[in-house]
Amino acid sequence: MTALAERVNRDRSSVSRDLTILEKAGIVSVKTRPHPGHGII
Repeated sequence: MTALAERVNRDRSSVSRDLTILEKAGIVSVKTRPHPGHGII
């Protein structure tokens, strides 16, 4: 999400809010995944 926010020159919280709205509307699908090396052991 940070990379997307940087690419569109917007605040990360704004991008997060917009993606939540778009996901609830069924326009996009958001998958949550851990960063490489930071997962459940």
